[in-house]
Amino acid sequence: MKTEIKEIYKCDFCRKLYQRKHLCEKHELSCKKRPDYLRPCHSCKVLKKVKETIASGYSDMNGHEGERVVEVLYCEKRVCFIHPPSVAAKGNAFDMGEISKEEMPEQ
Repeated sequence: MKTEIKEIYKCDFCRKLYQRKHLCEKHELSCKKRPDYLRPCHSCKVLKKVKETIASGYSDMNGHEGERVVEVLYCEKRVCFIHPPSVAAKGNAFDMGEISKEEMPEQ
């Protein structure tokens, strides 16, 4: 039997284990157990989940641009699309066209 001693990396917030440091650091930026992840917007009554059609970024065989329907959060008070900090950290925010998009404010 072979025994190895290896460094492992643990998320400070959710205790998930990683063998590579850069993956752990990337995860920590978007970990949902971070103390600053929960924002007042999560419990706000003017925040609505809506379905929007966006360009999917790919074309079919005939060269037509594809579209898809996604669920996004819309703030009726700020009149904009809003996303939690984990989406901003991953860079996954959709381009919503004319209506602006923002990260959830801390206050």
